[in-house]
Amino acid sequence: MHAMNFEIILLGMLTLAQIALAALLWRARSGMHPARCYALLLMATAVYCGAFIFLLELPTLDQKILASNIEYLGVCIAPGGYLVFALRFLGLTRYTRPWHILAYLSIGILTIVFKRTNFPPGAVFSSVGIEMMGEREIFVFGKGGWYWVFIIYEYIVCLVGAGLLLQTGRFFPGFPLSRALLLASLPIAPLAAHAVRLMGYSPWGELDVAPYAISITIILSALAILRHHAMELAPIARTFVVEHLPMGILVFDERWTVVDATEPTRRILGADTCRIGQTWRDLAAILGAAEEPPANGAQWEFPLRRSADGAE
Repeated sequence: MHAMNFEIILLGMLTLAQIALAALLWRARSGMHPARCYALLLMATAVYCGAFIFLLELPTLDQKILASNIEYLGVCIAPGGYLVFALRFLGLTRYTRPWHILAYLSIGILTIVFKRTNFPPGAVFSSVGIEMMGEREIFVFGKGGWYWVFIIYEYIVCLVGAGLLLQTGRFFPGFPLSRALLLASLPIAPLAAHAVRLMGYSPWGELDVAPYAISITIILSALAILRHHAMELAPIARTFVVEHLPMGILVFDERWTVVDATEPTRRILGADTCRIGQTWRDLAAILGAAEEPPANGAQWEFPLRRSADGAE
């Protein structure tokens, strides 16, 4: 086995980080919360990256084939897992029933079986061997017909998942575009790295850099999720519901100064009439209320309502 070098140590640390973040996300929620779906995705990529380390370092062809089989467990589960995460994140649970999930993972599962059994012969890898790259023995393989079926499936599923996540703002008005872009960009770097290698333009030759790309992007995304609570859609959903209530809502601070007003309120009273920073007395005559505000922070309802056609 070769002496440990920088890229192996780096990938090992990235793999451990993925496992640790997966455990944090899994423990943070219960059931099939999107955070747990993301945790499973992290575990799939951790298997991919961890096995890739052994694929690089193990000396014999048989050992490398075994490492490659383990690697493909993560490679084949990750695309379908990303799509399931996207659907769960958007609340499209009707499309994540068990038979749906099985359908999303079906091409990946068949790829695992075909590769492990080599039946049909040469379906995934038509040939395997070892080539020298500098001082390292690199595992190389010929690409069978089913290999290309899986590649097409991988790109389609990942891009569909990314496209869905870009629509987060449509499902949850108010969701920050930056967070949607963060989640949608997750597969872009590894897919791009893989595409460059397939087209023969990789400066690293046969060395697959996709594990490094996916490790870095998925870890950065997971850290952002934990820091910015990107999985927490409850406040956004609550805002959406409040903004669509038929009655107007005004929020005052302890000095009875307006600090917030919902869209229905602004439409009913007029944007120029209802402004942040106005006092209770400024609005009392319009609201038909007493000049003195209610005592003890009580709620107070004014009789203006917006009808179904938008009239007062």
